[in-house]
Amino acid sequence: MECSYARIGQLGRESARRRSSRTARLMAACGLVALLAIALPVTFVAQRVEIVRASDRRDEARARAESLKKEWGRKSLELARAESLDRVDWVARAELGMIDPLSTGVVLVDARPAPDSVAAAVPAGGTAAVSEPPTVLASVAGVVEQMAVAAVSNLVAAWSVVPPARLPSVLE
Repeated sequence: MECSYARIGQLGRESARRRSSRTARLMAACGLVALLAIALPVTFVAQRVEIVRASDRRDEARARAESLKKEWGRKSLELARAESLDRVDWVARAELGMIDPLSTGVVLVDARPAPDSVAAAVPAGGTAAVSEPPTVLASVAGVVEQMAVAAVSNLVAAWSVVPPARLPSVLE
């Protein structure tokens, strides 16, 4: 009998082990379900919070972009006003004391030597020698004379056209 009793005892122990492993598996499955039941709503709420924050940042960025566009428009208008020719003219006249030129004249002077002075400077017999200073000076004299006439005529034209210089009121 002992053998049969031992057999039943061994079956009982196996049955108890199976029951305890079923309980452990059931508890593990319940724990996993509980973990998922907690993790999913927390993840969902965290995702919604991040979406709301991103939406707020987007709205702030749009508002900043709009304010920058308005500021750019104001600055562009201010620049256009400052660059307008009427304003530049007004500032030049009112603050710097500039006036319209009375009249402008152009004086054209022929700076080439006259053909008579060149012919008179070179002797008929040929080319003048370099050692003869009066001949060399005579050929240069015509050019120097024409340049002097041009310089004087330009000075006279400048004096008669340009009003007297005055310091602007800004620099006084």
